[in-house]
Amino acid sequence: CVFVEYLQATASDRGFPGYLRLSRNGRYALNYGATVPLNSPSLVDLQSDAKYTLPRDIVVAPKGRVVSSTGAAVVTDTAGRVWLYTLEGSREIATRLRGRNAVLDESASTVVYEAFPTADASWRLHLVDLISGTERELIACAAGCNNPILTNDGQRVLFLAAFLLFCLTSWLFLG
Repeated sequence: CVFVEYLQATASDRGFPGYLRLSRNGRYALNYGATVPLNSPSLVDLQSDAKYTLPRDIVVAPKGRVVSSTGAAVVTDTAGRVWLYTLEGSREIATRLRGRNAVLDESASTVVYEAFPTADASWRLHLVDLISGTERELIACAAGCNNPILTNDGQRVLFLAAFLLFCLTSWLFLG
């Protein structure tokens, strides 16, 4: 059950080839992974059919929440940059390190991502507070910390530690 997909659907009957990552309230979706050539990922408001097309170099994390009920989506690109998208546009989230598998909380105020290893450190999970712009390291794991999933309130993150194969570990954010 570790790799259960959260709120994912295929909706080709509505004109969205590929997969949808839904917000908790079911209003917003990130459409990605289409096999149709030249199809870019997009953020869609399923009530109004408003759509924002994302660049093709976006990598959608297959685990955790990537779309909030506010209509914001967090993704990483192939260079390891973290991006926040809304129907109005996008902005790169300033991070200290490059990473992957970014996830966000329900209010789109907190992002957690897997920071790539560096010469002096292994895989780590970093938290970015989108309100204040501050970033901090949550934990480092010698064999890797991956697949973060934030709780709705952004107060806890579940993740896999590679040395604890198939064991979930909980980390409490201390405000």
